[in-house]
Amino acid sequence: MNIFLLLSLCLRILSVGVMIARLCFKRTCKGLSRKTQTLFLLVFLCQLVLFIIPRRMHSFESSLIFLCFNALVLGQFIVLITFSYYRRTFDPTKDIIRIESLVGFVVMVYLLQFIGLPYEVLLHSQAFIDGIAALPQVCTTAITEEGRDGFLFAYFLLLAAYKLCYIVSMWITYGPTNSESSLQMVSLSVFQLLTYIFFFIVLRTPYDQIVEEHIFEEIAENSAPKRINSKKGKGRKHKILDNSSGKNDAVNHDNVGGSMADIGCDGNNSVHL
Repeated sequence: MNIFLLLSLCLRILSVGVMIARLCFKRTCKGLSRKTQTLFLLVFLCQLVLFIIPRRMHSFESSLIFLCFNALVLGQFIVLITFSYYRRTFDPTKDIIRIESLVGFVVMVYLLQFIGLPYEVLLHSQAFIDGIAALPQVCTTAITEEGRDGFLFAYFLLLAAYKLCYIVSMWITYGPTNSESSLQMVSLSVFQLLTYIFFFIVLRTPYDQIVEEHIFEEIAENSAPKRINSKKGKGRKHKILDNSSGKNDAVNHDNVGGSMADIGCDGNNSVHL
């Protein structure tokens, strides 16, 4: 029995449970990436299909792994359903990575390389997507303060432990054969582990240090006076907004024009009002 594979799947199920708990307790999607959760659901579905195709449930180990994959798919569906329930709290502008730029590469490369072999295409595609699925969440955490709570720390800690056990499992299973597929799997797993390590580096970086430049830009923009309807003409009002004091000064050009008409000059250059 592959103990490390079962352990990695159990850790992965726990990470999905932590994400569900985070959504239920906080009741908000702020600081989370919907793209990361969607990619993980795609990975779990591919892994379930890949497990069913070459095997039959003839042993206790196979049945247990099959149940783990089903639990992962079900748990990830619950995560996305909870996302939809709290969709009003989700800010799509913080989910900055374009998902098509992540998926397009794997479709183009592996379809060209393994044309005519659906199993190989599915195998390498899910491995690549699994390797880059956490990148949107890492970027969202870097630019949001809500993405730095204990739930996400525990979530990525479980993901890192899962990936370590998965690498050991792959090395035990396919290491002696030195096949090209096993080496690619291990390489992508190492890349994903580095992504998780980068997440912890982002967590240790103060949030104020990351957004300091952005905050200064917003302060400069808000403190500058804004002019509304600056075109000159009769009946136009020039309105200057002073953000620092919150006062509005309006000058009516109709009144100004009328007062100027009452001003006259005589031959002695004296002004009559």
